[in-house]
Amino acid sequence: MINVSCAIIINDENKVFVAQRSSEMHPPLKWEFPGGKIEEDETAEESLIREIKEELGVDIEIIQSLVPNTHAYGDKIIT
Repeated sequence: MINVSCAIIINDENKVFVAQRSSEMHPPLKWEFPGGKIEEDETAEESLIREIKEELGVDIEIIQSLVPNTHAYGDKIIT
């Protein structure tokens, strides 16, 4: 099982930010919310803040958390 965190970013015009995976990533070309793997010594919130800073170069403030979801991608289970 792989634990991840992601951000659902909605702007003032109610547009949602999503990114498309590269063709080299698995699964390729799928759309996803920004975020990434939670490291062993991190909380989900710490991971999300770090990942957004690394991926987008911005600092964020988490204003709400959602209930975790688990999904099987063939050989992987992502929570």
